[in-house]
Amino acid sequence: MDDGRFRVSIELPVGTPVDVTNRATLAAEKVVRSLPAVRHVFAAAGGGIWGRGMWVRPRFASMEVEVEPRRSRGMTASAWLQHAQAELSALPELADARVGSSRRASAACAPRPAPKTSR
Repeated sequence: MDDGRFRVSIELPVGTPVDVTNRATLAAEKVVRSLPAVRHVFAAAGGGIWGRGMWVRPRFASMEVEVEPRRSRGMTASAWLQHAQAELSALPELADARVGSSRRASAACAPRPAPKTSR
C-alpha cells in the first residue's frame, strides 16, 4: 500500500556523540525536505519518544516523512525511496553511517489482535 509515509533510520558508529548525530540528522533532514513532494518531516536524533516513554541512544536517529498522495507526486513509493537513499548516501555527514528507509504501515491497515473471549 502506498500511503505516502516513510521512515528513515540512521545508525552511526559506536561511540558517536549525540552532537555529531544531531549534525548528521540536521543535514539528512535538509536533504529529505528538498526532495520532491515532501509535505512533512519529523526528525529525532539521539533517542526518541513513544507514547509516555523515551529512550536515549546517542548514535541513532530517525525521520518520519510524509509525501503527497501518489496521484500528485508523480512517482511510486519505491521510486521515491530509491531517490531518497541515493541523495542521503551522498552526504559526507553520513559517510560512516548505516542508513535505512522503509514504507510505514498505515495504522488503519495494521493487523489488530483478536478479541479475548472468556469461557
